[in-house]
Amino acid sequence: MLVTYKDDATTLTLKTKGTSSFSDMCSKLTDDEVFYGFFRIEENFDEKVKNTVKFGFFQLVCDKLPASFKGKLSTHRGFVTGIFNPFHEEFLISSKVDISEEIVRNRIRRTIGTDTSILTKSAADEWIPRETATTTSSFSSSHNSNALKKGGGGGGVKSKGKMKNGRRQKRRLKFSDKEKFDSMINAVRSDADSSTTWILAQYIAKSTITPVLSGNGGWKNLQNAIKETKNKCISFALLRVLDQIDNSSTIKFVYFKIQPKNISPMLKGFCNTQKGAIDSLFQPYHVDFFLNDPTEDGVNEKDIMDKVGCASGSKSHVVPNT
Repeated sequence: MLVTYKDDATTLTLKTKGTSSFSDMCSKLTDDEVFYGFFRIEENFDEKVKNTVKFGFFQLVCDKLPASFKGKLSTHRGFVTGIFNPFHEEFLISSKVDISEEIVRNRIRRTIGTDTSILTKSAADEWIPRETATTTSSFSSSHNSNALKKGGGGGGVKSKGKMKNGRRQKRRLKFSDKEKFDSMINAVRSDADSSTTWILAQYIAKSTITPVLSGNGGWKNLQNAIKETKNKCISFALLRVLDQIDNSSTIKFVYFKIQPKNISPMLKGFCNTQKGAIDSLFQPYHVDFFLNDPTEDGVNEKDIMDKVGCASGSKSHVVPNT
C-alpha cells in the first residue's frame, strides 16, 4: 500500500493498495511527492523453513521539496512509523530509483543470514551482493493482519506459540548485566552527559545481551571499539550525532547491527527470531546500518551523516548549475 499527504501536508491519505507485483507499486511513485510504502515478501530461510513472511516499510522524501517542508516532515516520523509497525526492514530514500524488488530482497537476505556473497555498494547506497541466489519471493502491497497476528515469519513480529518444526518463535531476552546496560542507554540518551556518545553491546550466547563498552567521539571511536572487541558474536551499537537543520542543531541516533560472516548459522537464527525485541532496546533511533565488517564495508562518517540528512530532510542532493 502507498500513503501520501493531502495538500495541507498534515493529513495522510491512501494513494493505492493491492495485490499486484512490487514493481507495479514502485511504478506509481513520483519524484515530486512524499510517499510511505508498506509491503510484504515471502522468503525461504533454508530447506526446512520456507515461505516466511517479512514486512517492509519505506519513506520517500524527494529532493525537490523545500528544506522547510522536509524539516516539518521529520517531526511526523515517529507517528507515521508507528502506524505501520511492526515491520522487519525500513528504507529511507530520496528518489523512486532508490527502491526496487532487488534492493529489498537483498536486504532481507542479509538480515536473515541467507546471503553469503561478496558485498558491493549500489547506486541507492544500499549494500547488496554482486550475485544473488535464486529464491522464491512474492510481494503484496496489502496489509495482512492475520499474518501479523500469527507471526508469519519471525524477526521483528512478536508472537506466541511454536513454529511448525517445533522451535519456539518467541524467546525472552536476558542480560549478563542489566544494570550496566540500562546505565549505558541512559547515558547516551542524556543531554547532560556529554561524555557518552556511543554504546556497544553484543549477542554472544543464545538470548543473552551483554553490555560491552560506552564512550565518546564519533564513528571512528566506535569503529575502533568494535574492532578491539571483535569475536564470534553479533554486535549492536547506538551512536549519537548532531544534524544541522537550518540554524538548529538537532540530536539524532544511529543504530548499527554488526553481523560477521563467520557467525554460526545457529546463532544467526536465534538472533534473527529476536530481532524485534533487540531493536526495541535501542529505540528510538532515526536511521540504521547493517554491516558484516565495520572496517571492510567502507562505511565512514560522511555515509552516516548523509543517511541521517536524507531521513531528516537536511541533506540536499541537488547539484547546482555551474
